[in-house]
Amino acid sequence: MKTISIVTICYNAEDTIAVTMNSILYQSYQNYEYIIIDGASADKTLEKINCLNNGKAQVYSEPDRGISDAFNKGIKKATGDYILFLNSGDYFLNADCLGQVADVLNNNSYDIVTFAVKSMYREKFPDDVAEGQRLWETSMVPHQGTFVKRSVFSQVGDFNECFKVRMDYDFFSRCCRKGCSFLCVPSEIVYYDANGISSNNHYLFEREGLVVRLLHNENIEENDVDLMMKLRNKNGKKHDLYRIDIKRKICCKDSDKRDAFWKDEKYVIYGAGTSGFRLYNSLKQEIDSSNIIVCDTNKSGQFIKEFNQVVQSVRTIKEQYLHNLIIIAIQNKMALCEVYSLLIESGIKKEKVYIYDEETAEIY
Repeated sequence: MKTISIVTICYNAEDTIAVTMNSILYQSYQNYEYIIIDGASADKTLEKINCLNNGKAQVYSEPDRGISDAFNKGIKKATGDYILFLNSGDYFLNADCLGQVADVLNNNSYDIVTFAVKSMYREKFPDDVAEGQRLWETSMVPHQGTFVKRSVFSQVGDFNECFKVRMDYDFFSRCCRKGCSFLCVPSEIVYYDANGISSNNHYLFEREGLVVRLLHNENIEENDVDLMMKLRNKNGKKHDLYRIDIKRKICCKDSDKRDAFWKDEKYVIYGAGTSGFRLYNSLKQEIDSSNIIVCDTNKSGQFIKEFNQVVQSVRTIKEQYLHNLIIIAIQNKMALCEVYSLLIESGIKKEKVYIYDEETAEIY
């Protein structure tokens, strides 16, 4: 019977720690150890932890040097056969998730086993075994649903503290290069909170991603560097534009891509929030609105009711419209980066993907 170590790292997480702890402490499968690494929180995080703790959680609170350092502290404390990193704000979807995981781990000996996760941006990730394999080969498996054999850390090393947000990308790159065995089980077990540090520092996210690929001798394309530079923080730039001069603002410096933009029969706007709505109103001045498809995972957004059509699901877009031109219109740059990567990994050619930058009111 395999033992599972679950590591939760947190800092000033009084608003999110309860949902994580409760989802773990009340699992029906009990052959696990729970380790909480707190970075000496200054709010009421520790009070909440102590109140919720039923004796199962081992709690350690002291200053750390960041996420990687906290992860590594958890690894040193862990004694289980497999380790899962489930940060504050992430949670198991139901009380039987760990039992489902245990059934797989007890009947297999893979080094790394990834289960599907959900977030505010994706209904399910990865969708299937094939997508899971692609994510593994590109070192992009979601760590929130990934169980790593503890012995793997002795083989490939702990998390690199040089990375502030992409330490998991670097770690799985090393695992892949070392030939670790991998299994994808596309059953949803975790909801992960996509509002962490990466979401608030999208330039750092992209920059560290490039560093990882350089470090592991992966191919770096000019488009990757260009995307990173365009997503750097634009502090203090605000505007009140509602419409954009769409013909003038599409790929101003790339006439070939601008010409290609107008050759598609259907246009997919990926994002039904503020940015998507502004883009939609501008685009429909030039194109019949019946040829504009709007896609979003969140069906309760403020602007959903304003579109004169049904907002399509991500799955529908993937099944029916992936061959068409896609414009990503998402204000959250972390989410934008995730969507961009997922579209490319789904087989979309880069020249078919455009990005609407609301701050400059430009499509590139």
